[in-house]
Amino acid sequence: MKLRRLVSLCLMFTLIVSALILDAEAHQTAREHDSDLERILFGTGFSKYKSEKVKIKVESLESASYLTIDQFGGKGRDTFSNLKENKMIPLTLKFDDINYSVLPGSKINTSATNHRKFTHQGWERDYSASSKEAAKFWNTRRKILLSTVNSIFGFDKVALFGYSEKTESMAGIIYYAHILGDFYEADNSKKINLLPDLAGTHSTDQDKNYDVVTSLQKYVEILFGEQKNSYEYKQLIRGLEEVQKKAGKLVQSAGGVNTDEEFAEYHGYAEEILELLQNHLPILLKNEDFFAKQFFPE
Repeated sequence: MKLRRLVSLCLMFTLIVSALILDAEAHQTAREHDSDLERILFGTGFSKYKSEKVKIKVESLESASYLTIDQFGGKGRDTFSNLKENKMIPLTLKFDDINYSVLPGSKINTSATNHRKFTHQGWERDYSASSKEAAKFWNTRRKILLSTVNSIFGFDKVALFGYSEKTESMAGIIYYAHILGDFYEADNSKKINLLPDLAGTHSTDQDKNYDVVTSLQKYVEILFGEQKNSYEYKQLIRGLEEVQKKAGKLVQSAGGVNTDEEFAEYHGYAEEILELLQNHLPILLKNEDFFAKQFFPE
């Protein structure tokens, strides 16, 4: 009996450790995602602790990104409350409305391995084809990031009937900063199954299943149209176009990305996109009044 009990305890311990490892491998930590976002928005050398107001704004963007994309299983209630206290999201929005406890339209509990299904497949993705519940859920989650972006940058004085292209674009860049972080930490093709293609997706306006590069190109053009003749803008767009050709060719090849060699190449393209954003986006953003007034006041 003692031996059987010891074997049972060892088996239980092994299962617990395995679950913890799986959880750790499933996604980056919130802190890692926050660091990625800060490098993409501000570059190196920026400190969000320069003032209390700046700290609140930066952390609000990070919290909104987390709640919109990665929250599941009842986690993040305090983070949600903080956004409300700082007047970043509507008072009418309730935590239970955004809590990702089961997959919409099913009775399957969310976990570290499946929570990406209706949150990680594209900022403008329409999940109506999956279910009405999934579409409603994602539209509600999107409001967290859209409202926070608009509260900080003030693109829309009134947003009763939706948000402007600039609000959508700024939120979209923050969203894809997170997605690229998930690409970066993946070490095999199975771990990117629930992420959007980097490039090469054949999309329709109906499902809006745009790939990462196509989306980023659109957002850059909307936000920085007045800087289109600048060096930073041209370098960013040119770099995205180059990645689009290479990654798109791989995605559209027979079988797509399914070998270790193809994954390694594809993973390199995700790193290229991250590097492009980190090298050029902070300068472009700092040149825009809507951004400079909030984070680099004179």
